[in-house]
Amino acid sequence: MSADTPGDDSPLQRAAAHVDLGLPVATGVRLRSVKRVVARLGRFLTERQVAFNHAILDAEVEDGQRLAALVERVEEQSARMEEQSARLEQLQVGAEAVREDQRRELGRWRTDHALVERVLREVRTGRSSQEALAGVGESWDNTDTMYVDFEDQYRGGAELIRRRLAEYVPDLARVAALGRVLDVGTGRGEFLEVMANAGIDAYGVDTNAASVARATERGLEAMHGDALAHLAELPEESLAAVTAFQVVEHLSFERLETLVVEALRVLRPGGLLILETPNPNNLIVGASTFYIDPTHERPLPPQLLHFVLWSRGFDPIEVRYVNPPDEQLELPEAMGEQGKLLQPVVDRLNAVLFAPLDYCVIGHRVGP
Repeated sequence: MSADTPGDDSPLQRAAAHVDLGLPVATGVRLRSVKRVVARLGRFLTERQVAFNHAILDAEVEDGQRLAALVERVEEQSARMEEQSARLEQLQVGAEAVREDQRRELGRWRTDHALVERVLREVRTGRSSQEALAGVGESWDNTDTMYVDFEDQYRGGAELIRRRLAEYVPDLARVAALGRVLDVGTGRGEFLEVMANAGIDAYGVDTNAASVARATERGLEAMHGDALAHLAELPEESLAAVTAFQVVEHLSFERLETLVVEALRVLRPGGLLILETPNPNNLIVGASTFYIDPTHERPLPPQLLHFVLWSRGFDPIEVRYVNPPDEQLELPEAMGEQGKLLQPVVDRLNAVLFAPLDYCVIGHRVGP
């Protein structure tokens, strides 16, 4: 039974039952007239209280009805929102399918474009178009060769990479007397060339046969194979340093741990482990350019790489930020006092958008 149609046991009926005080004054009672006056006064007061109670109950009933109507409207709106959400999800799925088709088409276009560029390069060397097409056809399906082309286009020219890697020469020169330096993932061989020019005995290992071939053609010592397997075969305390430039981001976390553990084992006391990788603290790197390379696993924050080396026994460990971008935001001097107010904002933007492109961790094996 609803609150606005009270029955025999409704709150209103129960309240009405208390209108009379329930104190009848019998005939012959002493001071009967006085008691009758008191009883009438009590009834008067009770009637006012009951009227007040009725008003309160009526207000509660009305509020309850409004609340029920509001709940009903909310439920209707919720149902409509769920329907709209379902329609939006369907539209999103359709849009994603269209984007995927566009990505595949763009990928095919880039493949065709790269193929044409390779043929043109071969023709410029003096080969006939038929010879160029035949040579490209033999190597195009070779993933190693394709990745070498990818590095040529996106990592930067050899001279740029040699200039960047030359910054590590002082670190490695300090430990060169301990023995050889192993470069893991030696790539096109720029590091080996830098070390050779500095008189440091170094060799490299890489899984990419095309890269190894390019390095050995220039007289550099590089071998084709899995670097972790090669490290496992080396005797303890046999190397002065292990380096890996732009390598660890290609590894699973398990293989990264293995690399660090094996490097500690094969290093002589005082030896170095140098790992360079893209800097995800630069938002452009961490959110965009890192993913250009399809073989990248995941960005590695500096704190994580530092912890991995520390947890496996390297000490001390240095985190060094390298390869700053060519540009940063700058405020015009003419802005005066207003420029001073904006400078902290510009500094913060530079710290996250134009931070160094890469960083390295340098772990030391504790000496004797």
